[in-house]
Amino acid sequence: MARKETETKPVLEMVQADGADEGCVTFVLHEEDHTLGNSLRYMVMKNPQVEFCGYSIPHPSETKINFRIQSRGGVPATDLLRKGLKDLQDAAQHVRTTFEVRLVSLHPSFLALAFPGRFGRRPRPSPCTSFPFLFWRARGTKGQNKQTPTTTTTPRLVICTS
Repeated sequence: MARKETETKPVLEMVQADGADEGCVTFVLHEEDHTLGNSLRYMVMKNPQVEFCGYSIPHPSETKINFRIQSRGGVPATDLLRKGLKDLQDAAQHVRTTFEVRLVSLHPSFLALAFPGRFGRRPRPSPCTSFPFLFWRARGTKGQNKQTPTTTTTPRLVICTS
């Protein structure tokens, strides 16, 4: 039976063979690709209770992942998937926090500019045109458009402050 167009397909499906234990499960993640698949596989494999973890994309034109987890000692694969997702979320949050702290140490007013309303100040108008707060400037240009790096110069990142 075909699905109605108004129905939405689930983001995550669990495929388990009849009579198989909870420790060996294939999950189908829809609308995902190698970005999530490889990073999640890495985080799940760090767990010592995991015997096997891998993923495949059935066809390049499909946006779904078959993600397989096999555990040791009868631990449910769903618990291992949840832990892997939580660990991945924690790692991403750590990267974001570290990035924001480093930006503040470089230029204290940058976060107020980049994230208006979140840090209590409204942003000042920026002269940057390609992106409101960051743009590439080429070294060694002679009066040309300095916001566009040329192939003969080395670009560097400039933080706009005015």
